[in-house]
Amino acid sequence: MEFILDVGSHSLKLYCRQDKTQLLETVTWEPMESSEETSAATVENLVRRARESAPSAPMTAFGTEVMRRNARLAHLAEKTLQELGVRFQVISQEAEARLIRQAVVSDGSAPSQDIVNVGGGSIQIIQPTGEPRLLKFGIVDLNEKFNLLGVPAGRDLTGCSEFIINSLPESVGPFVYTGGELAYLRHFGVPVHEGRCTRDDFTTLTRRLEGLTVDQLMRDSPYDPKWMKGAIASNCIVMALLDRSGTDGFVPSDLNIGDGLASQVAQVA
Repeated sequence: MEFILDVGSHSLKLYCRQDKTQLLETVTWEPMESSEETSAATVENLVRRARESAPSAPMTAFGTEVMRRNARLAHLAEKTLQELGVRFQVISQEAEARLIRQAVVSDGSAPSQDIVNVGGGSIQIIQPTGEPRLLKFGIVDLNEKFNLLGVPAGRDLTGCSEFIINSLPESVGPFVYTGGELAYLRHFGVPVHEGRCTRDDFTTLTRRLEGLTVDQLMRDSPYDPKWMKGAIASNCIVMALLDRSGTDGFVPSDLNIGDGLASQVAQVA
């Protein structure tokens, strides 16, 4: 048994790897708005809870964009985790892209589709050929730049959509959208037929949620309440991808880079 902790910019994801990999807990946090000490304490509390259930199980943790941007937080997190006996490293965006591809391929998904992985501070687009496209913004950045956590009438949804479309590669094909999207759609009763969500059905959900306040969004979440603070931004990203690709739907996936790391660990175990 082994724990894997994905220290992302929008959420912490704790996995357990035994015969298969299981996501045990998702904790949405706000490290870009909180003090480094508060954020490090959030990580510590999650690790301590995991240790209570399996004190001797090894644990590996990795940090992504928030740690790349904030060296002091990365240092505090590393110090805290080392004291708890947890191996920790900050990985590059290129490594994130390799891990999400590993997760999707190991899951048996078709490698002919683009893979889109969206985090709090970065986006990776892995296409069947060529190098991955690495975008230097994510959910948290879009929320701040376009007031997506403001009252519905004050959100700049048009500006957000235009910004995303202008940032995407010229060519986007049929795509898999990772990071808990499947559970999100199922939670809201959006039809997913043969693993695919249609543009029309997704647009209906998008329009419905756009009119809700943040408090209303947080009252109905597939994960913890704060996870829904990313819903409007994420929906904008999906709609922009659908526009750029010209497709009438996409494949939602619950895979994350933690699944890729677990698959990598399993191969060398």
